Amino acid sequence: MDLIASPTPSRDGVFQLTWPDRGTVILEEAHRPDFSDAQPIYEGTDTATTLSGKADGDYYYRVRATLGDASRADEVRVEVRHHPLSRAFAFFSLGAAVFIATVILIAYGGRLEER
Repeated sequence: MDLIASPTPSRDGVFQLTWPDRGTVILEEAHRPDFSDAQPIYEGTDTATTLSGKADGDYYYRVRATLGDASRADEVRVEVRHHPLSRAFAFFSLGAAVFIATVILIAYGGRLEER
């Protein structure tokens, strides 16, 4: 069973986990690589899930079949690193400047047509 995460690192806290069809599986999430704090987050027959809203950090996932070779589990680490706040403010400032320039051009262009 191959558990795959994409994208990693995640820059927005959203990523998808996929695995081959193995019947009913249990997907667990942990914050420690040894899975000592693992919590089940899904049980069923799907072969993928999308997770969102994750804060910065490393997350560990494993998926294992509930029947057959239940001892075999695939694991993957997902790194979540959001874009820096300074970059978000830079994009916001650039967008605000473009918006203001557009409003000025529309207002000024309207005055030119009135003449």
